[in-house]
Amino acid sequence: MTTFENCSRTIDESPVRVINLKQLITNWFRTQQFKVRLVQERKQLSQMSDEMLRDIGTDRSDADIEANRRDIPASRLQYLSNGS
Repeated sequence: MTTFENCSRTIDESPVRVINLKQLITNWFRTQQFKVRLVQERKQLSQMSDEMLRDIGTDRSDADIEANRRDIPASRLQYLSNGS
């Protein structure tokens, strides 16, 4: 006859692990959504006219550099931690 006295704990007995996994998945999806928004913003920036760029205080070369970046600027990382 089999007894279950010596069985290891299951995930049901460890709610902290479930919460941590849920938080990791939530953070991953939030990061992916943020990256998509950032790509869209950069695409819009690359499509602005020189006059529009001048209105926001930049020029074509700086706009092209920003539009071709693939990283998340440090100044924008706070939005990820805030959940925006």
